[in-house]
Amino acid sequence: MIQGKILSYNDDLSKVQHIRNQVILDENGDPKELNQNLNDDQNLKDEFSLYAIVFESNEETEAVASARMYYDGEKIWIDQIAVLKEHRQKGYGDFLMKMLISKAQVSNFSTVYMKAPAAYIDFFKKLGFISLEEVYWIAKIKHVKMYLNTEDFLPPCKKRK
Repeated sequence: MIQGKILSYNDDLSKVQHIRNQVILDENGDPKELNQNLNDDQNLKDEFSLYAIVFESNEETEAVASARMYYDGEKIWIDQIAVLKEHRQKGYGDFLMKMLISKAQVSNFSTVYMKAPAAYIDFFKKLGFISLEEVYWIAKIKHVKMYLNTEDFLPPCKKRK
């Protein structure tokens, strides 16, 4: 059974960091720009960030996916989405994204933004993200700015009369 947890900067983030390093750094040849960004204390201990981690079972022994959601003072962003290579195509990325989008929604954010790696745009479109056609290069990797209206993702509950 899949289990997901939301973590804050006060929690042990070693499994999050391990997944991020293995997927984001190792699969991209460990570019210096990415390495510095992912492993600095400010990135990991940011009080405006939450981290989602997905475990393959209830025992919380094998972490298979992680991502970060942060507030930049104006908007909520999701980034650093990582699913271990041997665990892809099993629904973990979908579960991970739905956890964070739901968290944004219950926190009263109506829109979530991301800079998605161009190779995965179709995956994010299936979740309802819309491309803004703004292109960014992060460590020589093409990213596209996208957004999702959280009410389109899951309409809010309404009181019965």
